[in-house]
Amino acid sequence: MSRWVYILLAISLVGNVAAFFLIRKLWPHRQNAILAWAATEAWVGEQNRKVTRNPSVSNDNKIVLLGASITQGFDQSKYFEDTPFINSGVNGHVSGQYLLRFKQDVIDYHPRVAVIKLCAINFTRNIPVEITRDNVMMMIQLARANGIEPILATTIPITEKFDHQRSPKNITREIEDFNLWLKEYARKNNSAYLDYYADLADERGYLREEYSTDGLHLNEEGYKIMAACLKKLLKSTQ
Repeated sequence: MSRWVYILLAISLVGNVAAFFLIRKLWPHRQNAILAWAATEAWVGEQNRKVTRNPSVSNDNKIVLLGASITQGFDQSKYFEDTPFINSGVNGHVSGQYLLRFKQDVIDYHPRVAVIKLCAINFTRNIPVEITRDNVMMMIQLARANGIEPILATTIPITEKFDHQRSPKNITREIEDFNLWLKEYARKNNSAYLDYYADLADERGYLREEYSTDGLHLNEEGYKIMAACLKKLLKSTQ
């Protein structure tokens, strides 16, 4: 065989070896992506979705609250008398599920504002943080493309006891890192930033026990803090 044939064979061999190691390195990320999208599609066909839809809300000042269990349990009527809210919180949902129902549960209501708040459940599963961030960015772009002002709300922390006893990893640090990213992204993209975290966390970043029912969800005192934060921000954006 000619010298060029040997060169081509060598190049082919090197390429195949490199491709093998690349695929091996990326395989865990592929598995995580599959798990993330499997979780995302789990909401399809649910029979127990409880989104609060108020047909009497018809003016241009509507505000949609998009989230999971903490949002679903937030009875905004206790704290806001004349603000037309639509509660689009669905228990157990992660960011990809928010994105899939964004048209139905946000855009179709034509609100003035959409408050997007992720729950700690996003950090208890094997969902790569890059996918969570991408989903948030896509929701912001969809909101703005439809004339909706997005408000980025921080993820509420969990108690120290819950983090140590119920989670296989340090969720608190992941929540802190995500909230820092969210704050910087909001600053760079001129989006409103709603910091629930700062008023609900203790000096070490854990949810204060006096604001929680089970280490993860808020009690009435916690919701009062949450309502005060939201009321202050909405007043500044009007």
